[in-house]
Amino acid sequence: MGLAKKAAVRSGLIFPGWGQWFLGERKMGLAIIVVETLLVVVLGVRIAVLTYRLILPTGNVMDVPVEPGELIGFMLSGFGKVHSAAYSGNWWLLILIVAIYAWSVWDAYSRGKKLELAGASEEANSGRQNEQGGKA
Repeated sequence: MGLAKKAAVRSGLIFPGWGQWFLGERKMGLAIIVVETLLVVVLGVRIAVLTYRLILPTGNVMDVPVEPGELIGFMLSGFGKVHSAAYSGNWWLLILIVAIYAWSVWDAYSRGKKLELAGASEEANSGRQNEQGGKA
């Protein structure tokens, strides 16, 4: 597997930014890792706060009174409502996370390809120099 594919796989399967880190682009890799991690944390906090607001303050779930012993059963049956409410307000954040993830894979592959091409041209140049040096 070539350098570009290895970098893309690392960014795609391990974590966004890891491919750039693997290629030696430490600042770019770290920036992507930090941004993606922060976005995922923000999404988690927003969903937790929304879920908390839907469930705990009034003792009601989606404005339906629930006894403490029935909460788990209601949560399982009402999970679709909570899930829908949690993600409908955060669609833009989900799209941003996925877009950065996809861009990270593409960027790692592109940077790897450039390094592969640069390495191939250096090998070709050194090969020519060896041929010329051998004839002299």
